[in-house]
Amino acid sequence: MTTVPQLAEVMQTLLTTTAETTARATGFVQRRSKMGGAAFAQALVFAWLANPQATVEARAQAAAVAGVAISPQGLEQRCTERAAIFLEQLLSQAVRTVIAAEPVVVPLLARFSAVVLLDSSTVVLPDVRPAVVAGVWRRHRGAHCGGPQAAGALRPGAGHPGGAAADRWTDP
Repeated sequence: MTTVPQLAEVMQTLLTTTAETTARATGFVQRRSKMGGAAFAQALVFAWLANPQATVEARAQAAAVAGVAISPQGLEQRCTERAAIFLEQLLSQAVRTVIAAEPVVVPLLARFSAVVLLDSSTVVLPDVRPAVVAGVWRRHRGAHCGGPQAAGALRPGAGHPGGAAADRWTDP
């Protein structure tokens, strides 16, 4: 069972260390700046948690709370294809972390070599220019990092008994 302190630790690591590493690996961050992967991810995640329709101004305010003073235009300029790739990879890592949490062996299920569980949740994503990332984010007229015009279906699969997990994105 995952406890609130364990979840808090996982989220803190994901939105700091993992975000910075992933931002560099995807090319979103190429040199040291205040708006690194962690600040960018935190600004978007916390702004959209507070309001899924958050404006670019609200996201810029969330960046300020994360410690980075940036104009709405400056934040908007960072909404690029590399940003989309970075966020998709960060989300993928989050899903793998949650799915890989302590597998539980139920005696009834132990009789089988594998039990496959599938979930198909649709997640609304912000648009990003020019935006085609692994079939997830599509280009729309007037696309920008501000409107939820794109969506992806998250279809994670978890195998039992090993607790192995896989995730993939498809168009809904």
